[in-house]
Amino acid sequence: MARKTKIMGFSLPPEIYQEIENLLKTSHKTKSEFMRQVIESYLSVAQKTLVQSPKNKLDIDQSDANKILKLYYQLIGNHQKDTIVVGLGIIIKEGKVLIGQRKEKDPYVKELTWVFPGGKFDSLDFEEELTAKIKEETWLSVYVNQLIHARLIPDSPEKKVKIIAIYYHCTPVSGKENAGGDLKKLSWVEPTKVFHYFTTSTADEVVSFLGTI
Repeated sequence: MARKTKIMGFSLPPEIYQEIENLLKTSHKTKSEFMRQVIESYLSVAQKTLVQSPKNKLDIDQSDANKILKLYYQLIGNHQKDTIVVGLGIIIKEGKVLIGQRKEKDPYVKELTWVFPGGKFDSLDFEEELTAKIKEETWLSVYVNQLIHARLIPDSPEKKVKIIAIYYHCTPVSGKENAGGDLKKLSWVEPTKVFHYFTTSTADEVVSFLGTI
């Protein structure tokens, strides 16, 4: 039977996670029930907030994870720190994953070396932006299958921005891979060996997804 829901996770600071654990004990709800209630409340308040600004108008479909992410981005856009949304494609072909080596250090995450292809989004057309960024960095045209995970990169005093990373499962449909954009080298690797190359942490949900390939 096909799965009817989409799973999405967000990394939380330890103190917030502990607060949620404490609330679960007193509410007598499962984590799924509790988070569903939080999302429903969040959407209700968000819709009332955005309706005051016509340019932010967004029709909400609670089954559409992309719209929830766009809404989240809009609502935090007025915070003191600028927010950068980065789309990353987990491109799978014949059981292997495409990763790229950066030409230069990232201005915000200096320890980055090898990455999933993608880049900074300049609009709320997430899937269109992602396919364009992947084309620029790999010369491949891809089909976006599904959202895998979204997370707020752990903040620190040194960072001048908030970074939201969104991971999508993609399939190449045409083209021959060739490094471009911010990447100087591409490599197809076994899913379990991806993290032998990466020098930064990756969300558990992405690790779990790669383990299913």
